[in-house]
Amino acid sequence: MRKKPESLGRSFINAADLLKQSLAYTEAYNGEIVIVKMGGELADSPDILDNILKQILQLKRSGIHPILVHGGGPQANEMLKIFREQNGYPEKSKEDSFDSDGDRITEPYEINLIAKVFREINDTIVNRSAKIIAEEMPGNIKPHRRVRVEGHNGRYFFEAEKKSENLNNGIITGVDSTLFERFTNDKDLVIPVFYSICFDENGDLLNINADKLVAAMGALRPAKAIFVTNVPGIMDKNGNVLSEVTAEQIQLMKNDGTISGGMIAKVDSLTQAVESGAKSATIVKQDDSGSILIELLTDAGAGTTLITSTKDNKINPAVTRAPV
Repeated sequence: MRKKPESLGRSFINAADLLKQSLAYTEAYNGEIVIVKMGGELADSPDILDNILKQILQLKRSGIHPILVHGGGPQANEMLKIFREQNGYPEKSKEDSFDSDGDRITEPYEINLIAKVFREINDTIVNRSAKIIAEEMPGNIKPHRRVRVEGHNGRYFFEAEKKSENLNNGIITGVDSTLFERFTNDKDLVIPVFYSICFDENGDLLNINADKLVAAMGALRPAKAIFVTNVPGIMDKNGNVLSEVTAEQIQLMKNDGTISGGMIAKVDSLTQAVESGAKSATIVKQDDSGSILIELLTDAGAGTTLITSTKDNKINPAVTRAPV
């Protein structure tokens, strides 16, 4: 027997308010693209992966068009270490493994192994998604109306070129937005999952920084790019998570050392995504709370969102929570 609303007290009011917020944001984001970037290492944790995929599937069922992008650096590091030991290649230090832009320096002998690792991660994500869909979708839903998840590398979708003639790490030089239209209509309920391997005009494989692949997708004008990480967001000097920042504020925090170390690359990904065309970008921490849905569908949001600012450096509230 259901309890009467008055007996639920404040919890009922809160739940009703959250429902109203969710419906309002779902309507605001309807038909919009949302890009979610996750580290490939998260695929090694079934519980975490399921949590992320269920949120993404919920977005698609709500009329929002998610695109999932992943890397796989930790897994690639482990496989390359074993490969070098077995084949007599010298071990690389961390300083020798990345260039000044933070991109992995990819030797010709490494690229096929890296591509293989990324493809296996992609297969894991796609196969797990299919299992979740089969378990959760009602049996009476017609097959052509069921959400499908497809794995892709960057071939055909992106133009890319080598950063250096003798290496196989690359940069994105173009995006074919017409090929993404299939993922953003209501007829083909497809969620693409991209791993960050592309091809140059000669057909050579290129290792692309996954965060920069997301930045290039700014050309699609996504309503939001969400970076799922192991940190709760950008913190001030006192360790408080900031809900919103501007690019100007980020630069000041980098200059005074508030943002340092590995956090620099994370915040640079935010700014690059917005500069490339995303309407906003957010860092969230992967946890059991459903941080992706909370960020998109509630007033409170989650993590830290980079937003545009007015000339007087005040936050523009029109772009803080939903696409405009």
